[in-house]
Amino acid sequence: MREKDRIKIDIITKMLGDLEQLYKNREISEEAYRELKSKYEREMEKIDDYDFMDLGDIIREKVERSLKKSLSKIDWYTGNEFVKEEVLKGKFDSEDVDIDFRVENGRIELKKSDTDEYNVLIRKRVKARDEEEAEEKFEEIDVTIDVEKDMLRINTTDTVDIIASLPEKNYRIRTESENGSINISDLKGEKAILRTENGKILIRDIEFEKIDGETENGRIDIRNVKVETLEAITENGSLVLEDIKADEIKAETENGRISCDCDASKQKLKTEHGNIVVGVSGGDTTVFTEVGSIKIKVSEETKAIIEAKVGMGSIRHSGKTVESRDGYRKIIVNEDGIEEAKIRAETDMGSIKII
Repeated sequence: MREKDRIKIDIITKMLGDLEQLYKNREISEEAYRELKSKYEREMEKIDDYDFMDLGDIIREKVERSLKKSLSKIDWYTGNEFVKEEVLKGKFDSEDVDIDFRVENGRIELKKSDTDEYNVLIRKRVKARDEEEAEEKFEEIDVTIDVEKDMLRINTTDTVDIIASLPEKNYRIRTESENGSINISDLKGEKAILRTENGKILIRDIEFEKIDGETENGRIDIRNVKVETLEAITENGSLVLEDIKADEIKAETENGRISCDCDASKQKLKTEHGNIVVGVSGGDTTVFTEVGSIKIKVSEETKAIIEAKVGMGSIRHSGKTVESRDGYRKIIVNEDGIEEAKIRAETDMGSIKII
């Protein structure tokens, strides 16, 4: 979007807010309120596809900049970073394996091994003035390792990264990090539960019955996945779901955009502040945002029955409007489509575009 359009939409949004407040305070008549509101909404409709900024990513970037600034002020005390690594190797004597990795500060990465052995790199990181102080701090880091024929558990304190190459098995995975990213790829199993407070979650090329990923501050990016049930939740960050085959998908963020191009029987996408772009080829889809635009891409072979509702904004489509009731506009796209999809889309402030 052009910068002048961005400025214009911000001005109109503020004016609408001021208008609502005047009306609630009974400082203007209902007739004047409706006339002005209609005028402002028409002005909003003239502006095509307002790209609401990804608030989650902005918040995270500000936090990271603030942390870097704070750390730079005390760098004279923390000194240089020292690293100590140890490697854990072995074999599982079972086809069903439990993986449980938990760290306080550090990233966790799980990927497929080229051999029948597991290879786990445990990397400790500390800040110290010199090697002697670093060794003292390394000793303070507690790493608990439990290994059995069908289980590998590693729990750590302080700043530790765990990077694991795992043989082809049927896995049940749980990973947790307070401050760090989680990355999982090329594995198969029953369930993968991934938790981090401040960090991103990246998932690639896996096949699980259940995937449950959650972070407070960070984006979630999932691609090329087969799963029965997928749940992805973040408070501040974007959600990218691409090339996913699933029975059910639930994706939620408070501040961030959602991009979803999946083959799912049922999907629910929700954000409070951000745009949503979704591709639909069949099944039931629910899309909601409070402040942001919605773009729905319907496959040419799919007959889509759509119920769309906007508070302040416009609805644009090439299909046939069947009826309008309770604020919802019922639209049919590709009447002769082979597949069938049902879609319910709603935004309080923004446009809905169906293509």
